[in-house]
Amino acid sequence: MSESDQAQNPNQNLAAKLKEEGNTFFLNKDYQAAYDKYSKALKIDDSNAILYANRAACCQNLHRFLDAATDGKRATEIDPLYPKAWARLAAAQASLDHNTESVKNWKRAIEALPVENLTAAELKQKTSYQSELKAVERKIRKPHDTTSHQFIMEIDKFPWKRAEKFDKELEGQGVNMQNTGSSGNVILAAYLDWSKGMDRIKQQRRVQVSPNSGYWTGAGGAIALLVSAILRDVRVFHTIDADWEETYTRQVQLEAQTVGAWFDIGPEQMKTVVLERLRTEPWDGVRKSMALTIRVWIMRGFMGQLMKREHSVGVGFIGQALEFLRWGAETWKDVSYDDKGGMFHPSMIRGVHHVYIHVLRSAVSHDSKTFSADKLQQEAEDLIKDCDSPVQVVTEGADAGFILSFTKYPRAMALSSIGFCYEIKAGRLVEDIGPGGITEAQSTALIQYLFKAVQYYIDSASSYPADDELHLWNLSCALKCAWQARAPLSTTFLITEGIRRALPDVNRIWEHASISTQGAPQFRFALQMEQMFREKIAEGSLSETSQVAPDYFKDVEGY
Repeated sequence: MSESDQAQNPNQNLAAKLKEEGNTFFLNKDYQAAYDKYSKALKIDDSNAILYANRAACCQNLHRFLDAATDGKRATEIDPLYPKAWARLAAAQASLDHNTESVKNWKRAIEALPVENLTAAELKQKTSYQSELKAVERKIRKPHDTTSHQFIMEIDKFPWKRAEKFDKELEGQGVNMQNTGSSGNVILAAYLDWSKGMDRIKQQRRVQVSPNSGYWTGAGGAIALLVSAILRDVRVFHTIDADWEETYTRQVQLEAQTVGAWFDIGPEQMKTVVLERLRTEPWDGVRKSMALTIRVWIMRGFMGQLMKREHSVGVGFIGQALEFLRWGAETWKDVSYDDKGGMFHPSMIRGVHHVYIHVLRSAVSHDSKTFSADKLQQEAEDLIKDCDSPVQVVTEGADAGFILSFTKYPRAMALSSIGFCYEIKAGRLVEDIGPGGITEAQSTALIQYLFKAVQYYIDSASSYPADDELHLWNLSCALKCAWQARAPLSTTFLITEGIRRALPDVNRIWEHASISTQGAPQFRFALQMEQMFREKIAEGSLSETSQVAPDYFKDVEGY
């Protein structure tokens, strides 16, 4: 054996050992640990298609689809005859909505399998690949409806228009809304950023060079303004144009032509590219490229979740933006914001974390088997720690809306999300009740979960301005859990009183907004039940210590 062979074997053995350890983690669904093991193995053996395909599978399960596509593609380049390599690439492309490419590569995955005499494992693979292929083909034939956020209500019913009206009313009374703590400050400031961004997008113009050719021009900075608006308040997102996606995509392309961006690689590869560029280039160009890339990720995730109900896209893209921002903030902690950019400021990171929890909660609500409620609770607890830390996120001269958007609102959303997680735990416990009925231990745990949910929802409601629909919504969630826990009327009355007091102020701005309109039946029902129970107390059939709930309250829309 040559000296080089002797040196190679220990390394190959270590790579194989790391691969097996990664496989064990993967089977146990610890995808991050598996990813780390495969990454270490690839540092030893970077020409191994199986390692790249395995790491791509980890990225797919971690909803890091750009990284999954990068690793899947590398696996196909190393071994074009490896079926799983094409399958990993096709799966990532499907998640990225690159459906035409996904169909092509699912077919290549199937073609890479033996034509005859398939083993049981190969037959299972083929069946799975064919099923995935058909699913993507169905997506192409039946695209998502993206018109759900085109507003067709009267202009003066928009919450930002009602906030603007309220601001003028206060001004007439000699009061500055900035000093009131009203939610109107938040939505109005968000709308100002949104409208500025849309104004820039509207500057797109087609320059016709000849009858058959031309090019587009437009203003820059629109994407930054749209993202700023969403970080202030996600409810500001709306479209009034059926061609919104096409127009938005064109804006991204126009801005990318000016500053450059990395739309075909994931955060891991982007880290490498950025560090390499900084060795030879000044910060200015790199900063602009990073900023646009990260903001496009945020918009891609937010629009995918909101407009197409692609929850994995929302969680994946916003999650990778958050991860990159955290990495950059730590890597360049001694670099000035003038160089690295304001995107690494604590306010930006907190804002993205807030939106990440928003999309993750929506994903858990839609599919709590695929998306982890435990992950949501951990993220929410981390956000609360951040909000309670001495880190300065508000800069001098910030408007009242900014202060609320990056201090109280993230904390309130985190508290509400923890309440939601305890509600999920209570629901799962009920599902586990056996045919013999609920045990004493189960009953105790159920009541504990529900009362924890009640407390977190109430704390969340208290953290929002009293005239925000989210204040009202969280009180309604608390009431539902209190009823389920058979809380005494003295407790539920406190919640219904809060709903009654808040309704007029909330409706002043939010009456026609989606959460208010969806919650209206619940709010009415809550007040009707309060009146009924108070009448029974007056009759003497109940007291404030009575532990009762409305019959069939689950049949009320939203409960």
